[in-house]
Amino acid sequence: MIAFVGRRLSVQPAKVELKRNEIPFDGKYLVRAEVLELVFGHYAGKEMEFESYVHTGEPAFGKHEFGLVYVSKHDGSLIHEKYLFQPVHRTSDGRWASCGDPYEGMDVHRHGVKAVPIAFNPPVEFDVRKGAEANGFRSFQSPFFRIEGNTATCLMGNYPRELFQVMAEGFLEARGIVVQVPK
Repeated sequence: MIAFVGRRLSVQPAKVELKRNEIPFDGKYLVRAEVLELVFGHYAGKEMEFESYVHTGEPAFGKHEFGLVYVSKHDGSLIHEKYLFQPVHRTSDGRWASCGDPYEGMDVHRHGVKAVPIAFNPPVEFDVRKGAEANGFRSFQSPFFRIEGNTATCLMGNYPRELFQVMAEGFLEARGIVVQVPK
């Protein structure tokens, strides 16, 4: 398991290799990303290429330039852990952080990580006229966001280590991937 903050360099559709009479359930993409911050695991390169599979649409890295990505080695290839991606943004102190509730969309796995106030630079803003769901949120609720006019500004989020903890105690554990969260 490797978890890293990365910057999307490219996302390209690829042909899915099928066995005879097999029906494809996923689209395959080849993703190339710059490794900006290693959060978990070992990886020495500055760039990483991996495969990403999704049922419909494109992988999250196609929609967000920066994110916390989870990759595992399988049959000699690096494979993105399906749907595990958290967009991140630069903070005023030069770190990376998410925007909003760290458990957005996964209430079943809540364990105790709480969002903290974060100053993003530049500010992370969303057009409320498009709706929260179009921007990846259930709502633009306080205290995570401040709404002024047609703009929701992110006020709270989490840093990569806490985001990794959320996934390790939730989706990764549910998939049978047990990892020790770094302190």
